[in-house]
Amino acid sequence: MNNYRPIIDQTSPPAENTGPTRHYDRNLHHPGRIRSRKKPHLAWEEADRRANGQYSLFVQEIAERFPTLTSMELKTAALIKAMNASWEIAEALGISEHTVENHRVNIRRKTGVPPGANLLTRLLCLKTH
Repeated sequence: MNNYRPIIDQTSPPAENTGPTRHYDRNLHHPGRIRSRKKPHLAWEEADRRANGQYSLFVQEIAERFPTLTSMELKTAALIKAMNASWEIAEALGISEHTVENHRVNIRRKTGVPPGANLLTRLLCLKTH
């Protein structure tokens, strides 16, 4: 079932013999939030630059320790460790919040974090070089 509310775009008159242009309000669940227009890899690079390259260092170190993690799971773990919310991680990586939650589950499973433990705390406790 599609939960998006159809909206009629009345900013321009419709072309002849066509109905009004329809689009869907994808920010319905998060009013006031506008999705980033940046390309995902550029948003990640900008976030890493603001962190003085700490995200990339953490990604390299955790990749050596847990080789089964995918590149997106590694980036997600780095952003979780930086205490970003799921929606912030989703914007930085150009993915949905649901995908971020899936990555969190996979990170827990692949790193051996038990279901009752806090993933952020475990990531903060990881010893890095």
